[in-house]
Amino acid sequence: MSKKISIVLPACNEEGTIEEVIRKSSNWLSENGYEGEIIAVNDGSIDNTGKIAKALKSEISILQVYDHRKRCGLTEALVTGFSRVTGDIIIFLPSDMQSDPAEDIPKLLSVINDGYDIAAGCRKDRKEFKIVASGIYNFICKFLFGVNVQDQNWIKAFRREVIDEIPLRANWHRYIIPIACHEGFTVKEIETNWHPRQSGQDRKSTRL
Repeated sequence: MSKKISIVLPACNEEGTIEEVIRKSSNWLSENGYEGEIIAVNDGSIDNTGKIAKALKSEISILQVYDHRKRCGLTEALVTGFSRVTGDIIIFLPSDMQSDPAEDIPKLLSVINDGYDIAAGCRKDRKEFKIVASGIYNFICKFLFGVNVQDQNWIKAFRREVIDEIPLRANWHRYIIPIACHEGFTVKEIETNWHPRQSGQDRKSTRL
């Protein structure tokens, strides 16, 4: 029996892409025969992100949408999403389509199916200024915690036990992998494509 998959989509002012990421996630689950759910967390958007997501609920039965009255940041959006999941495997994707669900869900699942507790996506050919800061952070985590992951601030998949055992506090989303490794969970990185943002502006609350 295949495991149930929960896809968590934090979103802040992503009206240009929220429908596409929800539809692609839903279509992939359906086309590949997985039981699943999609949990979109509208993190205080001031555009039509929430309205667009909620309008899809009548069409996509596995979709749930939760709202933050104000922007709370990525960690709180993940806490909201993770606290509602019922799946055996939890996948975090951004809502800006820099990650394509049709490409990346199967890549992340392949790592989990190989027996690892966490699958960490690594952005291929990323062209952003923040890549320098991310590289420094990843180096420090490797030096201090022995975590051999090049890109810790990107898409991930977790077995349910990881989410159940690691409490998230303010800004702790950046430390999920080091904490999980410290607790004995296994992690493997897998290369994914990176797609430039097509609309809106880059925000910490929409991605790791």
